[in-house]
Amino acid sequence: MSKKTAVIGAGIVGLVTAYTLAKNDYAVTLYEANNNAGEGASTHNAGVIHVLQPPPWKWKSRLTKNAYKLYDELSRELDFPILETRTHLVYGGSWEKMIAVSIAVALKMLGYKVSLTNRSQLKEDCPVISRQIEGAVTVWNYRTVNPSNIIASLVDKLENLGVEIHYNSPVRRVEEKTNHITVYPGSSGGLDYEYVIVAAGPGSGSLAQDLGLRKVKTGYFKGVMVWTDLSCKAIVAGLRQPSRTEKTKGGAIIPWPDGRVLMGPSFQETNNPYDTSFTDEDLENTANNYKWILREEPVIKGGFAGTRTKNLEKDDFDVQHTRRAIVFQGIDSPGFSTAPLLARLVYEWVMKND
Repeated sequence: MSKKTAVIGAGIVGLVTAYTLAKNDYAVTLYEANNNAGEGASTHNAGVIHVLQPPPWKWKSRLTKNAYKLYDELSRELDFPILETRTHLVYGGSWEKMIAVSIAVALKMLGYKVSLTNRSQLKEDCPVISRQIEGAVTVWNYRTVNPSNIIASLVDKLENLGVEIHYNSPVRRVEEKTNHITVYPGSSGGLDYEYVIVAAGPGSGSLAQDLGLRKVKTGYFKGVMVWTDLSCKAIVAGLRQPSRTEKTKGGAIIPWPDGRVLMGPSFQETNNPYDTSFTDEDLENTANNYKWILREEPVIKGGFAGTRTKNLEKDDFDVQHTRRAIVFQGIDSPGFSTAPLLARLVYEWVMKND
């Protein structure tokens, strides 16, 4: 008999978790506070499946190192396009070259697939690379996707699997008993489940407290991405990233499977977890961060903005659990990269408890 399970939050982590459980014969109900899936960071992000997420000792870093393999599997199952690529961490000057060699050696020792790339090889991937750029540390096995494609594919698959998806249904409270856990969605009465997975972004903290768990201090950070006329085939970022300011968090030049190339993100604090607003000045400021990498100034074709939740206490994932519930808090941008692996870990946890 399939176990009744509630997943709270239809972002990428909630959707992939619901899919993983449903395809393994769990009876899943999905609750989403907004009127569509992926309204927050899950669709408004750069679409990069990271392999490297420094520093290497963080849990999110250990997860990203292997999660890309599961995205390949997910792409085949859900039939969404995925671009297999690499990231060039570019440098200029002899001093930075020495640093690059040291970084490449260290990453190889940690088990990453890494190479040193010269300028002529870089130009094959990005013809308009600046003359100041002499080479790069190249980290392989990166992927990029269109986040909206994944969200749409997941929703279709969940509906085909018979998963009930309740939009505009914020969960007000959860209450755990010995033999079940009760969910109180919207204005409805309580509904009983055997397991509950909380991946509700800004709403996770209060539900954690309902379960006797610790509410993590989180903040919200908005990033602006720019569409350009560039033709780069690989991700390009600076080995020496610009410092974190009100305008930038570093970021990269990012190709998508559909041929479009992005630049960004910028970096701004916000109090609104669903803030997608931006101005022409925001686009220009974001694009300006990459002039030092490029020989020609790119033409801005448009852009978008998205806000992510960040764990302010330890800059890492926070996952807590009780007998019948798992709660994700402070899952920032690497959550998109690691969603299939997080979902698999949830499934293994539920199986173990059964």
